[in-house]
Amino acid sequence: TQSTWGKRSRTLCQMSSRKVNYCAVARLSDKLILISHVFGQTKSFAAQAQANFKKIIEAPKLKDNPKASIMMKELGSLFHYDATSGTLIYLVVTVESYPQRTAFKLIAELESKLFQPYKAQIIQASTENALGPQLAMTLDSLCDKYDDLAKVEATHGIIEKLDSTKKVLQDNLNKVAERGDKLGDLQNQADELQRGAVVFKDDAGKLARMMKWRNLKLKFIVGLLIFTVVMYITLPIIQSFVDE
Repeated sequence: TQSTWGKRSRTLCQMSSRKVNYCAVARLSDKLILISHVFGQTKSFAAQAQANFKKIIEAPKLKDNPKASIMMKELGSLFHYDATSGTLIYLVVTVESYPQRTAFKLIAELESKLFQPYKAQIIQASTENALGPQLAMTLDSLCDKYDDLAKVEATHGIIEKLDSTKKVLQDNLNKVAERGDKLGDLQNQADELQRGAVVFKDDAGKLARMMKWRNLKLKFIVGLLIFTVVMYITLPIIQSFVDE
């Protein structure tokens, strides 16, 4: 049981790590699929990939767009096809991140290994996947080669490092921008406090002046009352002395 589980785990790991997952070639004249080969994927994936390939072959606008890469969301994969030869259409299915130029490089090498050496078989084939048994090993070898990008793309490692560096720089810029936003919020709060302090100072000055005038009025009224009382008391006395 442990041995079976170990083999199954290794198989699943290989399936998840593959970059080139499916390859197919069809004849344009009658839309017959000559080769249909899946690499490290399930039968369900192979069936869906072949069904989508048939849709591409039968598309009315294929002549207008004979070479392209299409994202198939249901499989999470890129379909790269090339029908520019006018005789055959080649298809390679890869993961979404696979470089387009490398996929078409694979197709070009597949064409060189297939068209001239097997030209007679291509013309004579009358059943689907007729060339599959003859080319299975060739396709396995070719797609294994292109599955390792470092072997076929000298610049791939540099590009990966540049992408990684770009991501780090972007993260740092985002952090700086985030800190900048926070500093901006603090500055706005400080400005609001400053404006509040100015308003408070103005209001305090107005209140102080108002209290000063109120105290002066109170003192004037108290002084006037005292003067009136004093005059009320002293006037009769002064009048009595004047009368004598």
